[in-house]
Amino acid sequence: MRSSEPPPAQTSKKLTIAICAGLIALPWIVFYQTLHYGFVNCDDNSYVYENPTVAAGLSLRALAWPFTHFYAANWHPLTTVSYMLDFQLHRLNAGGYHFTNLVFHTATTVLLFLLLRNMTGANWRSAFVAAIFAIHPLHVESVAWISERKDVLSAFFFVLTLGAYARYARMRWAPNYVLVTMLLVFGLMSKPMLVTAPFVLLLMDYWPLNRFTDRNAIGKLLAEKIPLLFFCAASCVVTIFAQKAAITPAEDLPLMWRIDNALMSYVVYLKQTIWPTRLSVFYPIFKEGLRAWQIAGAVAALVAITVAVLAWRRTRPYLLTGWFWYLGMLVPVIGIVQVGAQAHADRYMYLPQIGIAIAVVWGVSDLVRSWHLQRQLGFATAGVITLLAFVSWQQTSFWRNGETLWSHALSVDKRNDVAHYGLGDIFVRRNEFEKAIVEFRAGLKIRPEQPSGEEYLGVVLLKGGRVDEAIAHFNEALRLMPSHPNASFDLGNALFQKRDIDGAIEQYQQALNNKSDQVVPGFVQPDYAAAHYNLGNCYIQRGDPNRAISEFQEALKLSPDNAQVRNNLGFAFSQLGRTRQAVAEWGAALRLDPKNLDALGNLVWVLATSSDPSVRDGRRAIELIEQAQNVSKSNPKILRVVAAAQAETGNFQAAVNTANAALDSANQQGDGGLVQALQSDLSLYESKKPLRD
Repeated sequence: MRSSEPPPAQTSKKLTIAICAGLIALPWIVFYQTLHYGFVNCDDNSYVYENPTVAAGLSLRALAWPFTHFYAANWHPLTTVSYMLDFQLHRLNAGGYHFTNLVFHTATTVLLFLLLRNMTGANWRSAFVAAIFAIHPLHVESVAWISERKDVLSAFFFVLTLGAYARYARMRWAPNYVLVTMLLVFGLMSKPMLVTAPFVLLLMDYWPLNRFTDRNAIGKLLAEKIPLLFFCAASCVVTIFAQKAAITPAEDLPLMWRIDNALMSYVVYLKQTIWPTRLSVFYPIFKEGLRAWQIAGAVAALVAITVAVLAWRRTRPYLLTGWFWYLGMLVPVIGIVQVGAQAHADRYMYLPQIGIAIAVVWGVSDLVRSWHLQRQLGFATAGVITLLAFVSWQQTSFWRNGETLWSHALSVDKRNDVAHYGLGDIFVRRNEFEKAIVEFRAGLKIRPEQPSGEEYLGVVLLKGGRVDEAIAHFNEALRLMPSHPNASFDLGNALFQKRDIDGAIEQYQQALNNKSDQVVPGFVQPDYAAAHYNLGNCYIQRGDPNRAISEFQEALKLSPDNAQVRNNLGFAFSQLGRTRQAVAEWGAALRLDPKNLDALGNLVWVLATSSDPSVRDGRRAIELIEQAQNVSKSNPKILRVVAAAQAETGNFQAAVNTANAALDSANQQGDGGLVQALQSDLSLYESKKPLRD
C-alpha cells in the first residue's frame, strides 16, 4: 500500500528549531496565568493539600506507599510521586504544581510535533497538529487543573511510547521493544487510560508506518502487541479494584442509558472540538435528557463518518488512523463503565483529539493542495491558532480559584447541582454559613434525595449552631445511604454537642465500622483519627478512661503528630493515676505544639502538685510557664498554677502574693469555684505548706 504523502522534505535544522520554539511559546502564552492560581476545591484536596502521602515528602518509605495502595479511587503511583516531588520543592505553593503541569504539557507538544514529522516528513502539518494539541480549549482542564497531573504525565509517556515504537518499526531490535514496553508501563502508572495504546500502535502500523504489506504481516503485527496487551490487561484489573467504590451501580444508570450517553458523547466531543464554547468543569447527568431522535442522529453521524473513512482508506489512510484513534482512545472513559457522576468531561479528549486533528489537518491539506489554495491555507491556519489561543486563554481564566470555576459552571448550566455544592464548600471555608446553606439547598432542589447533599447541608447547619436541623439531615443521609462515609461521623458530632454521649458513641462506632481505605473523589473523606479521638472524649465523659485510652491510641496511629490527642491521652492516664505516662504525653504534646495551653496547664500543674516526689519539679514548672509566649500571666487559672509551683520551691511569700492576685482576678470574673479553690490554697501557703493534688 502506498501512502498519499509526498516524499519526506529535507527540513533545515534552523526551521525545526524555530517551529519547536513557537510550539513552546504557544502553551506558555495561554497557560502562564495559571502560575499565579491556587488550588481549587475539586479533588485538589484529595490529591494534594490534604493528602498525607504527598505531605510526607520524598523518602524510600514514602515512595513505596503509592505503589502498594489505592488512593482517590485510582492507582497512579507515578502521578502521586510527582506530587510528592512538587511538595518537596514547593510545599503548598500551588504555582509550583501548575508549573509542573505546564512543563509536561509543553514537552508533550514538542515531542508530538517531532514524532509526526519524523514519521511522515510533513513538517507544517505536524506542526499544526501539535499547535492544536497545545492550545485547544478542550485541553484547558487537563493543564490548568492540578488534579489532572495524571493527564499531562501519561500523555508525556504516551508520546514517548509512540516515538519508541516508530524507532522499533524501523529497527526491530529487542532493546527497542523493551523501551516501548517500559515507557507504556510508565504511562499506565500515570493514568490507566493508556490501556488502548496497543490499538493506537496498530493504527500507526497502517499509517504512517505502512507496515500492513500483506495478510501475513498483519498477523505478525498483532502478535507484536501481545506483551503490551498483558500490561494493559493488568492495568485494567488493578483499576477496576481501585475504582470499585466509585463505579456507579447498574441500578442507578441502566446499561442502555450508558450506551446511549456514550454514543451522544462521541458526537458532543466532535462538536466541542469544532466549536469549543460553553465548556465546563462538570457536565451533570440527567437520565431523562436523552431523546430517541438524538440517539438516532448520533448513530447515523458516527456510521456515516466510519463508512466514509473506510471507503477512502487506500487514498487517504490518515483518515482511518485518525478516526479510529479518536474512537478507540475514548473507550475507557466513554461511560459504559461509569465512574463518577459526569455525563462527559473535557479532560477525556486530551489524547483522543490528536486523532481528529491528524485526520482533519492532513485531509484539509490534501484538498487545499488539489485546489491550489496553499497561500490561503497559511492565513487560515494562523487565524485558527489565534482564535483557539484566545478562547483557551479565556477558559483558563475560569480556573483562577474555586469560586470562579463553579460560578462559570453554573453560567453554562444552571441545573448543575455539583457546582452548587462546590460553591457551598467555598462559603463554608469562609464561615459564610448562610450563603453555603443557600447553595446546598439549591443542589438538593435540582437533584433531591442525594445522601451527600443531605450530609453537606447538615454539616453547614451544625457549624452554624442549628444542631437539631443538622441531625435531621444527617439522619436523612443515612436513610438514603446507611453506609455513607461521613454522615455517621457528623451525626456523632451533633449528638456529642447535645450531650447525648451514648448516641454519639453509637454513631462514631458506626462510622469506624464503615471505614474504608479508599478515598473517593466527590466525597469528603471522613477523618477516622477524629472519630477515634471524639469517641475517646465520649468515654472520658462517661468516666471510662481505660476505653478512652484505647481510642486515643488508635487516633495516634492515624495521626501521630496530633498534639491535642496526646494531651487528652495524658488526661486519661492521669485519671487512672498513671502520672508518669501522663507527663510523657503532655511533654510530647508540647513538643508538637508549644502553644497548646491545655497540655501546658496539665503538665505544669502535675509538676507543681503531684503527690509523687519523683514527678514533682516546681522549678521546671515555673520555667515552662516563663517560656510560654502565648500565656496570659493575668489569667487566674495560670496564676494558681504559678503559685503552686512557687510553693513547691519553698517560696511561700511569692506563692501567697500570686494566689492573692489570682483570687482578685477570679472574683472579678465571678468564678466562684476557682475563688473557693484559691482560698483553700492560700491557707496552705500561709501555713508554709505546698499544695498536693
